[in-house]
Amino acid sequence: MSDHSHTPLPDDPDWMETLDDYANDQLSDLEMDTSCDQIHPIIANWYRETLEQAPPPASSAVWQAVACLTTEIIQGMQEDEELAGVMDEESIAPLALWIEDIITLGRAFEIALRTGRLDDL
Repeated sequence: MSDHSHTPLPDDPDWMETLDDYANDQLSDLEMDTSCDQIHPIIANWYRETLEQAPPPASSAVWQAVACLTTEIIQGMQEDEELAGVMDEESIAPLALWIEDIITLGRAFEIALRTGRLDDL
């Protein structure tokens, strides 16, 4: 693991850049360039196609579970000392929608894997 002397803080205007640099460092440490180069275009294409479609069908209970999970994630973020500083009342609603979108996208990804849509991986 790389040594990072700069920890991103909520009041640091470049905190996202720091996180991006950290992620890139970690990925480059894995030396997965060749396999990532092969898989990434397939995933990128699936991602673009998925965003253009309606979410996967689900029962009302599944949608309620997604909303409940989103609430739990938001509450956990508010309890986290580092994240609480970047969250205010105005940012919670858009953040919750974004988290719901990510969960729904993850569900679509799992379905695509399970049904063979991404068997080319």
